[in-house]
Amino acid sequence: MSPVTPDPFNMLPVKSSNISELGYDPVSGELRVKFATGGLYSYAGVDQKTYDAFRQAPSIGAYFASKIRNKHKATDLRVMTADSARDFLNKSNKA
Repeated sequence: MSPVTPDPFNMLPVKSSNISELGYDPVSGELRVKFATGGLYSYAGVDQKTYDAFRQAPSIGAYFASKIRNKHKATDLRVMTADSARDFLNKSNKA
């Protein structure tokens, strides 16, 4: 059994009708967004400035729609198998 690596994401609650939590790993540039519906997605290639602006935006949902969605590669984290999740996490931790 391989050792468990610490989760670099500190998911923080946000005030939004569509998005419930945000987390960010500045080392890999990966953003995680948890939606109010329960969906959890990862967005690649997000810089610190974009993440900071996202968290502070007057409308989290509007910022997401204009600056994140369709501009960064998304991965649905709910549908991963154990093997693909392990591969994804290992790749994220090496970035």
